[in-house]
Amino acid sequence: MNLTLCLQSELDKINSSVKLINSYNNVKINTEFYAFAENKDRFAHVSTSLTSNEYFLQIEDKELVTATLTTNKLNEIAEIIDFWLKESSSILSIQDKVEIDSFYYDLLVLTEKQILEKRWFNLIERIENKEIEFSFELIKEIKTHFWKLYPFFSHDFLWFSNIIGVKNHNFYTPIISSFNGNFEIRNEVYGKNVLFSSSVMNEIIQKLDELVKFNNEISKNPLK
Repeated sequence: MNLTLCLQSELDKINSSVKLINSYNNVKINTEFYAFAENKDRFAHVSTSLTSNEYFLQIEDKELVTATLTTNKLNEIAEIIDFWLKESSSILSIQDKVEIDSFYYDLLVLTEKQILEKRWFNLIERIENKEIEFSFELIKEIKTHFWKLYPFFSHDFLWFSNIIGVKNHNFYTPIISSFNGNFEIRNEVYGKNVLFSSSVMNEIIQKLDELVKFNNEISKNPLK
């Protein structure tokens, strides 16, 4: 079975305008087990395997995972893809048919402030529970000063974005680490170029105040 051909056949049966693609980002797709479709910022990806009789669907919006579905009905997937790739379609209209990603759902129903509060609370809780190696006192102080920015952790390194849940390549963010009571600020994760180092928390906060330029504006929702 060729998944792309079979799914395209199901799309054609419902008179969908969607045409599946054979390559993505100049990489040829293995059409036997994968199928892809896109329309501007919206994207659909379907996969299966040789030993499975089920199909996995993931749909995205502006590079954010929107919803997923696992089913053995290819026609059901075709209907969802046809619906989703129409720009005006809301995922909430088919929430009984797919599993909406919790973060994407928050972007739809919560304010920017509520999302940021939830994110900071979650990260601080994970640090307190030793799931992330970072100073508990430092993260609380950083939150006081930079709560309007969206925090990310990568390998126990903290960095920010002024777009919720999305890295903004046009926004400069230093990388902060906290190991063995020493705090460091650098330009990149594991980068050798340490911009500033100190064991004094207030000195780190002062340096971050100099480096992080966001005009005290709250991070934007990428869907708005």
